[in-house]
Amino acid sequence: MLAAVILSSCTDNELDYGPQPERLNSRAAIEVTVPGGLIQQADGTWKSDNCRVPIVGPGRVINEINSSTVNVIGVSNGALDNIVDTDITNACNIPAAISAGVAYTPIVSVKDLYHVYASGQKVGFVYKDTEAGGAKLLDLSLLKGLTLETYLNGQKQESVYTADETTTLKLDLLSFNVGNSVADRVLSFNASKPFNEVRMSFTGVDATVASNIALAVKYAFVGENPEIRATSETQFNSYWTGGTPTISKHNITSADKLIDNDLTNSAPFTSELFIRSYARINLKRSISAGTEVGFYYSTNKVLGLDLFGQAAPTLTSYDANNKEVEESTPATSLLSLSLIGFSGQTLTNMVTTQECSQIEFTHPAGLLNLGGMNVYYAYVREGVRLDPSNYFTFGDDVTYNYSYRLPETTEGNVTYTILSEPYGSNPSVQNGNILTGMSHDGAYRVQAFYTAPDGRQLSHTATIMHKSVGENAGCNKAITAASHGAYAVEALGWKGCLLCLFNGSNNMNNVVDQNPDNYATSNQLASVLEWSPVAAFKMNTPVSAAGKIRTGFVVQANTMLLDLSALSFFKIKLYDGDNLINNDVTTGNSSVHLSLIGSANDKVRLSVETDQSFDRIELWRKGVADVLTSMRIYSIFYEDPSCDESSGMGGCMELMTNLKDDLQIDYNKTLIGAGLLSVGNTFKNLDYLLDGSMETGALLNDGVSLGGSTIALKFRKQKANQSIGLVFGNMGDLLSVNLSKVGELKVYNGDTKVASTADFDILGASLISHGGYTYIEVTPEQEFDRIEFTVGGLQLLNTSKICGVFIRPDSDGDGIPDCADTDDDGDKLEIEDATFHTCYGNVLNIPVSGTPADSELSIWCYNDENKKDITINATISGGQIVIPARALPVGRYTLYIYSADSSQLLAYDVNAIIHPQVTTWKTNAASTGWNEWENWTDGSPWSCTNVIIPANAKQYPELASNEKNYCRNIHFESGAEVVGTHHLTMGGKVFVDKTLQGGHYYLLSAPLQEMYTGDMFISPNANWGKDKYFTVLSADNYKEIRNQPIVYQHFWNGVAIEKDEELNGTDVGTARWSTDFNAVNTKYAVGQGFLFKAGSSNDRNNYTFRFPKEHTRYSYFRSNGTSTGKSESIDRTVADIGRFAMSIPRKITLNNREKGKTFLMGNPFMTHINVAKLMEANSEIEEIRVCSGNSYNKDATIESQTVSSKDNSNLLVAPMEAFFVVTKDETTSLEITLNENMLMQKHKVTKKSRR
Repeated sequence: MLAAVILSSCTDNELDYGPQPERLNSRAAIEVTVPGGLIQQADGTWKSDNCRVPIVGPGRVINEINSSTVNVIGVSNGALDNIVDTDITNACNIPAAISAGVAYTPIVSVKDLYHVYASGQKVGFVYKDTEAGGAKLLDLSLLKGLTLETYLNGQKQESVYTADETTTLKLDLLSFNVGNSVADRVLSFNASKPFNEVRMSFTGVDATVASNIALAVKYAFVGENPEIRATSETQFNSYWTGGTPTISKHNITSADKLIDNDLTNSAPFTSELFIRSYARINLKRSISAGTEVGFYYSTNKVLGLDLFGQAAPTLTSYDANNKEVEESTPATSLLSLSLIGFSGQTLTNMVTTQECSQIEFTHPAGLLNLGGMNVYYAYVREGVRLDPSNYFTFGDDVTYNYSYRLPETTEGNVTYTILSEPYGSNPSVQNGNILTGMSHDGAYRVQAFYTAPDGRQLSHTATIMHKSVGENAGCNKAITAASHGAYAVEALGWKGCLLCLFNGSNNMNNVVDQNPDNYATSNQLASVLEWSPVAAFKMNTPVSAAGKIRTGFVVQANTMLLDLSALSFFKIKLYDGDNLINNDVTTGNSSVHLSLIGSANDKVRLSVETDQSFDRIELWRKGVADVLTSMRIYSIFYEDPSCDESSGMGGCMELMTNLKDDLQIDYNKTLIGAGLLSVGNTFKNLDYLLDGSMETGALLNDGVSLGGSTIALKFRKQKANQSIGLVFGNMGDLLSVNLSKVGELKVYNGDTKVASTADFDILGASLISHGGYTYIEVTPEQEFDRIEFTVGGLQLLNTSKICGVFIRPDSDGDGIPDCADTDDDGDKLEIEDATFHTCYGNVLNIPVSGTPADSELSIWCYNDENKKDITINATISGGQIVIPARALPVGRYTLYIYSADSSQLLAYDVNAIIHPQVTTWKTNAASTGWNEWENWTDGSPWSCTNVIIPANAKQYPELASNEKNYCRNIHFESGAEVVGTHHLTMGGKVFVDKTLQGGHYYLLSAPLQEMYTGDMFISPNANWGKDKYFTVLSADNYKEIRNQPIVYQHFWNGVAIEKDEELNGTDVGTARWSTDFNAVNTKYAVGQGFLFKAGSSNDRNNYTFRFPKEHTRYSYFRSNGTSTGKSESIDRTVADIGRFAMSIPRKITLNNREKGKTFLMGNPFMTHINVAKLMEANSEIEEIRVCSGNSYNKDATIESQTVSSKDNSNLLVAPMEAFFVVTKDETTSLEITLNENMLMQKHKVTKKSRR
């Protein structure tokens, strides 16, 4: 069988990789107007603005896992990542094994990767006492050794311990009491030097102290929420809304000093025998639950830890009526006081669990133990809340690629602005967070402007540095036409015509010109199954070999090419004349090698070594499915074998970072091997795994074997077929080492393992051990989001480091890593991985980046429904592919986008949906999914689609908040429903039909806003079919007729107006049903029920009432159909016509004219209400009664024709149906809570009520 390759050639854009000056961009940074609590200073450091900012969220890591912290990993007593997640209420129980003779015992270390905190602010930890695992509660002998340390980039800044030998306090040690217990403790101090890491440890603890101690650590923090003092200081006037706090007291002199503006004043507390002094501060405003309240005081005893063991004062809160709310008197053994280092003051506090407006300080019962006491002032401190910086972070980073993924956020939103870039580059931010156009090395300064969910803002400016790795001088020498007289020839021994494929621009001699960025593209035909030539070159000047030389081809860094399994399908043939001097096929560690090119991250080399001269070189490939289909050939090279084949991050490898990839330590999967839990066993400097630097690395224990231990990392989900691996430093040369001795790299998608190095050969030992680094990688065939590396038994691992996690990004899945997918020829399109929508009859626009030479396109479209294809013409303009209206029928398509002459594939696997202009929900729909194409007669709707919800469907749509549910207009036939219409995004109106049988009374409610009593009429002569389902009824198209049929309305226990022929109104309402009335301009309230009949009592015709109506004036008629000549205007809010009566579930109020227990309520939703759920949410309801038949008799008792919720737990209320609500107590007003949980469709109830 003959085989062939197809080659085309083009030229890379010339890139200057030398350092370049920045060019200031004209775009200015966005200004923060609603700042958060953490502010970037002029020197780049960060400082809290009068608030406590937890060091949690993205970019915050536990920086060391040791023999203490490892005990918590995977154990139910608290996950280690609780300390750095954004739930500041949870904690992690960390054991601290204090052994005799050990002067230093670490507890926990938290580092912020992207913020250096300024000096002059508080720093500390919040923790709780715990007896988990039998651990001992802290006592005074342990407290004095509790230590805080700060570090900056690994260098110690400060170390402050709680107390010295005299128990003089050095740190602030605060206790936060709830009731008679200590809820939280805070250890902190004022930092005098900048830092980005804070550690808590025990230092210098007496060796006789028992071990097995545990602390439940909640989070680290900087700054402190302001203390709002209950004094006459003017700065707090705006907080004390009721005026300056006042004081009442017993047995205290100079009590007013507690509330004056001199903080050095104090009131001495003296007590008579068994009579405790107290002072109560009236704050004159409500203090919410969760607020810290307390008093500052001092005693005659020297302030120190000894005071911790003394009795605590009692704190009591009161409401405005002097009723006690709660009290706090923790036991002495709980060490409940709060001590302020070096200040000479003590404070006692409690955290409120209920609202209050007064707080009282009562002298402790053990007065003599404390000596004299002076109380200074009371204060409140509001609770800690998350800062915008806890949701989003940004920082400096490095990339070797032409684009960079800026951090995304799942809460709030972020806008990026490029402030400056290297000269000659033209970067932009595409798709919200892709920094593209990084064509030159240097600094790209970017501002991230983040807005948190609460509206507060954060500005963070960082530098993304683009780098290229330098080449080794004197290596990688080119074989060109100029240097060796090289030219393209036919391959020897092959019967095909290779040169026949070269004509015009398809010239393989681009490979041997003097421009290393020119290339020829080889495309393997799918039918090729045997060896075939890729390229063959003859040299007039042979390459001489005085000793061994390395020679081969520089090719594109195709993802598959970087897997050893692909190398077995390449061979390089060398000839001297017609004499074949080698015929090497790469297998394992054979003589054909794959190596990386330092200066060109998008290129790799295929090479062999020889000690003979040659004048012909050929590259052959074996065509095997799924290995390689195409690649670019750039040049031919030769060099001395001593040249380093790899230098730094080459071959399109890019280190993952916390910033761009959300790379995190997976603490719950990280394990230290059995039997290794002794002092000194540790993974150190874990932050270096996340920083994107080859120079740093996490230490694998500093010389102690950790064989069998596992370090785990997680990251943002990655697409399949992208290589991922670890970079090691200090491992030496692994040329002859079996991979199993190094360890096993496993790749997971969630908890499912998708790849492992145990399933592959290592990538050729000579490939991965160069330049002082060792690379281990696999290429998963499924998407993945975490890895685990289990340390093997290799002794040299004990002193090595893991420098980071690398990936070869291939975002478009074409087998060419992103760094090789440059915009070099301008004929490439980048299209977001998304589905693009429009409706039939509208243009379809697909946003793209990159512009082909020709604005005309040819698109092959495959219809997923009917399995047919169609080719259409399109254009590209203004950054969008424009597919003309009506070019594609309704359907779901996969698009392949070609140049106009179909010679070049520009993009593929693009998903597009052409939605119908009108579609109807199927009565036999297989599911409740709104976006399920098969559930609709003509396909699923989009924002341009009119939707019909028919009567009598087996089941109806249920809309979810996490999906995009669109339509233009929606029409409900009588009896139809949709669950969750508040999750429906629509640009038009809601249309509702209601069919009623004449002669029967019904309990009804209005389904739409802006509905009036005058809307209840039918225009019998109007021809109103499905063609008018989406037409609003008006005076022009729907004539007002009020006697075909005559309608009768009654209100329950409310105002009902009867108008005479002169429009004089009479209220005909009563405490029960009103008489029927004729007022046409009474607006229906949301959730209002009413009684309604169409026609006379013997009328059995069916009447369909249609809404909405937009009539602006209604007339009055006599029963014979003649007009009285009088009319009234209907003052509707036009924008609300045709909107759902209730856009989102909320509270409504029902009103009766006279006090009673029975209210009439209407269902304001276009779906059923679950009565049991409604009662769960409204405890004041005694029962609910729903009509048991198809009609209602206003003259009979309610009980005789309704079903009670007491008798049927499965009651449902239909859309547009009214029902009776019976309260426990008589009232004239009833507030009803409505929520999403009580909405459901009828078919979901197994035991159905009659409704």
